[in-house]
Amino acid sequence: MRTKLRRLLPSEWDIWLPLGVVVVFIAAAVVMVAVGFSFGIPEGDVERIHILYTEIGVQTTAGIFAIIISLSLMAIQFAAQEYSHRIMEYYLRSTVFWTTIVVYLTVITSGIVLQAQASSNDDVRAAALLLVATMLALALLIPHFLVTAAYLKPEFVVGKLIRRLDQGYVRGVARRGVPTPDADRLLPIVELIERAIDRGDLTTMRGALEQVQAAYARVGAPEHNMTVDHYFLDGLLRAGRKAISQADEQQAAVLAIHTISAMGSQQNAGMVVDALEELGFGALRRDAAVAVGEMISATAEIAEQTKDMDLRARVMTSYAELGQRLVRADQRRLLRQLTGIVVLAGIEAAERKEIKRAQGSIGLLEELGHDSAEAHMSQVVMDVGKGLQQLGTAIADVDPAGAQAVVLALLRVERTIPRHERDLLGVIEFARADLERLVGTAAAPSTGVGGADGDVADAQGAATANDDPLGLADLWAGSKD
Repeated sequence: MRTKLRRLLPSEWDIWLPLGVVVVFIAAAVVMVAVGFSFGIPEGDVERIHILYTEIGVQTTAGIFAIIISLSLMAIQFAAQEYSHRIMEYYLRSTVFWTTIVVYLTVITSGIVLQAQASSNDDVRAAALLLVATMLALALLIPHFLVTAAYLKPEFVVGKLIRRLDQGYVRGVARRGVPTPDADRLLPIVELIERAIDRGDLTTMRGALEQVQAAYARVGAPEHNMTVDHYFLDGLLRAGRKAISQADEQQAAVLAIHTISAMGSQQNAGMVVDALEELGFGALRRDAAVAVGEMISATAEIAEQTKDMDLRARVMTSYAELGQRLVRADQRRLLRQLTGIVVLAGIEAAERKEIKRAQGSIGLLEELGHDSAEAHMSQVVMDVGKGLQQLGTAIADVDPAGAQAVVLALLRVERTIPRHERDLLGVIEFARADLERLVGTAAAPSTGVGGADGDVADAQGAATANDDPLGLADLWAGSKD
């Protein structure tokens, strides 16, 4: 029932709910005075009025006040230790906390003053008003406990913090730069995310990251300001570094990388890629393979969507370095993922007639195949061979020279494969022969005699025997180490 009620209330329900209770009782008191209603208290009944002043107006209210304040502060202190030290600070500044204090102190003080001035001529309306005020104090217990319980939930605190990231504040960041830590409204959210990572609370972390992303989309992205973009990305990057530093929290790192990648746009794509690469390479150093895989997918998606050719080249250069590190770390699954992404990027480039970009994919695949073959990663080399075959087929119609480059790449990979890997050699030779037929050559299959130099001689002889219509022999001779 309470959950359904919360959905009907506006986002600032914790502010207007206690104030609403106070307004209702004040209105009731005004009406009561206007009509002369006094709860049937007889005029001149000093004993009854004395009871109202002391036992209800002072003793009962003071006892309840001490209990609820003590229990509330204990609960908030627990939440502050568990989630963020800032929760206590925000609670002590909350509307419900000060409304409760003001109402209870007013009732207690009024009871003391009225008791000190009590006489047989007292107006019973004063006692009736004190009784209404006592009822108000009791009624305030409901919003007080509701709001206090809400402060024990990190998602409630995050929601209040996120609402402080309004358009006026973001425009101030755009004009004056990043604020100091005391004035920084994003920093408390990042600190709460870090505490959630320490506890392994992925639910809180996911909710906070999603709200930060939504706040950026609502008030940050429309500014089209690099300072604002840096501000949000730096906060998320800090959370991502924290996630990566926790060896057993790969899923937290994945969530951080996913959130950062979702903030990418044509304007800030370079910054986002830089952040993703930092997190991805950091995750690789800690053997967080899942996070590295998320980084590979995220940067590939950004490279596909951007129109910045330099950024695409940067991503491919990063992939080349990443491939070398993955080989050294024996991360075969990630190498296969990287190979598949590079193949798809090359095929897309060929279809768009972006020849230079497609040639970059060919060179990277050759490097991946060469390094994997030397490390005896047969399945990765097989993926590279099949990927080069697909890429060569796609590029043959638009750039015959590109198809030649694929054939040469396959030859270079082939000569790195140990002779006893016959199944693997068969896959590479089949891919090469298929492409040679496609581009009009018919290089003879490698006999394996003479090792790598034998392969070179086979390729050169095959090209010469077929009048070398594509200049394969010259290209191969020029590429020989």
